[in-house]
Amino acid sequence: MPLSSDDCLFINIWTPYLPSTGTKSLSKVALKPVLVYLYGGAFQFGSGKDPNFDLTNIASRGDVVAITINYRLGNAGMLVFKDGIHRGNYPINDQISGLKWVSENIAAFGGDPNKVTILGESAGAMSVRYLMASPEAKGLFHGVMLQSDGNEGIAAAAGRFWSIEQSYEYFTKNVLELVGCADAEDELTCLREVPGVILSGLPENRSIANVAVIDGKYLTTPFLPVDGSGFAQDIPVLGGVVRDEIAIFDILQNQIYWPAVTFEIWVGFLCLYQDFLRVSPASILNSLPLWNLTPQSNYTQLFNATSKILTDNVYVCTEQARAYSGVKNGAFKRVYAFNAYRTYSAPTITAPYCNAPVTADHPFGDPSLEYYKCHASTQTTMFGNYARMGMPERDEFDLPFSQLMVDYWASFVRSGDPNPDHAWLAARGFASTLAEVKRVGVWSEVDASSPEWMILEWGGHMAPFGKEAECKALGQPLTYWEDPAPGPNPPSDICSFLGGDQ
Repeated sequence: MPLSSDDCLFINIWTPYLPSTGTKSLSKVALKPVLVYLYGGAFQFGSGKDPNFDLTNIASRGDVVAITINYRLGNAGMLVFKDGIHRGNYPINDQISGLKWVSENIAAFGGDPNKVTILGESAGAMSVRYLMASPEAKGLFHGVMLQSDGNEGIAAAAGRFWSIEQSYEYFTKNVLELVGCADAEDELTCLREVPGVILSGLPENRSIANVAVIDGKYLTTPFLPVDGSGFAQDIPVLGGVVRDEIAIFDILQNQIYWPAVTFEIWVGFLCLYQDFLRVSPASILNSLPLWNLTPQSNYTQLFNATSKILTDNVYVCTEQARAYSGVKNGAFKRVYAFNAYRTYSAPTITAPYCNAPVTADHPFGDPSLEYYKCHASTQTTMFGNYARMGMPERDEFDLPFSQLMVDYWASFVRSGDPNPDHAWLAARGFASTLAEVKRVGVWSEVDASSPEWMILEWGGHMAPFGKEAECKALGQPLTYWEDPAPGPNPPSDICSFLGGDQ
């Protein structure tokens, strides 16, 4: 099966234990905890058969049954119509169908249906959040892990669910126009005559639907509630970010033009992208010291500040706010948070500056030197897939850190707590992880009175959230998700050169 196909609704299973086929009743003692992984890809691409998501190692080393669920993407998954029937949200439908299958059948593969944890990265993390908010998914999982869950800026539509009308106006009308169905009496019948390869390969961002909607069935609220009124009060949560998430994206990837960027040009950049901000560009200019900027800053400083501002805006602030309010209001059973400082980008998703610098002593890169810790750069590590992806060890810590991350993640799947049991590690001879978790100490739950997260690296440690001033300057304080309807971005006089209503 190709990575992109209409024939896509598959479940892949890795198990360390298969009960005897002659067993009439499966022993609850023998059944293993279950990890269900939901891949990312902006709801436009991705597959559970991607070798980067091979779950062999976490299933074996972690003693869990591991699963990937494929789901529909793009226009096949998210395109809506105003007929009251075809309301999009098909990825959520597919994921819930997969979880129901797991609930009914996973015991035959050695898995405990009453101990299911769902893990997602990027759009997969958004999927996890949708499932946490969905009444249809209640009871189908018992723990959640969200990595790099974008909620604002370029991912704002994922943070606040759209109405069907919004999605139809933004995506569907554009798709109909591009394929010649705009004037069709029956829009759906007309679209069904268009080959799938064309629908999935349309050239414009507004022609590939990738936004969940409030449909009254799968999603009934405008965002995941953090006031304790939702469906996740009994669910432990592990969530986090990568330090320099945004550096990988197109918005920063073009290194050709950055050497020519001056402060004045950078201000124009803020104006062009002000719709991605919760505050005006003027507000950011009034807070330049927070990002180590002055009007005399050079292009490298401007690049670094842009990466920090957009990473905070899209990922960090909303992640911290969800953890804070979720704990404060009892919306989740407990929360663990992290910020990944050690990364290793797979060759399939990287940029030159997302890789550790090459030196004479480290021909594959020296992770002890500074480099950008980019979006999606922990996936290979957390599944122990360096060899699978042809990624050589860069130093003596790559392998033990990958083992540590596998052990943290598998511990959460087994117990809802990322702190591995020391006796469990010792019995299996996992000496490097045992020594490291003893040195690092306890990965503490988030406490609303003094929230902390794990700085995830070899030699990691707990640290305060530490972004209060930056997030306030971006209009995203710790109470951000407690505001039911944040207002639109205010107009900015400094952007008047753009014309229009700016």
